Amino acid sequence: MHPEPDTASLPGIETRVLVVDDNADARGFLLRALGGAAMQVHAAASGNAALDALAHFAPDAVLLDVDMPGMDGFATCEALMNRHADLPVIFMTGLGDTGHIVRGFEVGGCDYVTKPVAIDEVVARVRSHAGKARQARALRDTVLRLYGESEATPVSAVATPALTPREAEVMAWVARGKTNRDIADILGMSPRTVNKHLEHIFEKLGVETRTAAVAAARRSV
Repeated sequence: MHPEPDTASLPGIETRVLVVDDNADARGFLLRALGGAAMQVHAAASGNAALDALAHFAPDAVLLDVDMPGMDGFATCEALMNRHADLPVIFMTGLGDTGHIVRGFEVGGCDYVTKPVAIDEVVARVRSHAGKARQARALRDTVLRLYGESEATPVSAVATPALTPREAEVMAWVARGKTNRDIADILGMSPRTVNKHLEHIFEKLGVETRTAAVAAARRSV
């Protein structure tokens, strides 16, 4: 078994990647390969360890194994999404596991790679999604500056105990009059994912329209 190198001190690193896999050999391989591609990598052996790592490591993207004991990849993804709604999560799954792929997208994953992974493909996908996430954050910051504090609806104004933090963030942009396409661009997700969040929000709040959802969310704060 190879030791897992510490890449935190490598110069010129631009992309920070959190690797989550219960297999030590797989973690070691990805640490060496991604570190060699000038990425800063932190490895976690479980979903709980990945969540704990967020206290001291701010990843630009996550490579997440599906099959792990205890908290599996899907539960880990949902927990990551609740803490960082715009964090790109790329699932690692076995070849032909179509059900895993579909489920991964349903819980907020943005992409997947099949095992055994092709490292050039992994590097390209990580860089692409991390770059898009950075652009989305920059766009969101620009929109907030343009709206100004007096005109913007803060997340807290539509956050209710019934909504997850990610759903509350979607609702905040709905309250600002943004379309699903706008929200998708701002939050770095697909319009289909935005629509799925809205379906859950409408069901939780017992409403059928966007306007009614905003009003109901504000009443329950």
